[in-house]
Amino acid sequence: MACPATFNTVNKVAAGVADTYALAQLCSALGEGLPLLVVPMVNNKLWGHPAWSRSLSVLEAAGVTMLDIHTGRPGAVAVQSGTADEVVAAFDPGWVTNRLR
Repeated sequence: MACPATFNTVNKVAAGVADTYALAQLCSALGEGLPLLVVPMVNNKLWGHPAWSRSLSVLEAAGVTMLDIHTGRPGAVAVQSGTADEVVAAFDPGWVTNRLR
């Protein structure tokens, strides 16, 4: 599970970069086909970066479950995260714990 899954984290895992212990664990889990839950939280300025949509597509194609930070629903992430204040106001950590059960 990765929450929050930052711009850096999502791009590195999608590219197979395991330069920290946490990233190595996520990359290993992905390589083993283990279920992964990812909650992308990226500011609106980075959302439009071309690497972002490619990385999300790679992870989705690999079977990673994405949670929308505004609704807690799993599926493709199509809505921008927003600013830090918007993310904090909208996000319910219970969505993550409920999916992990």
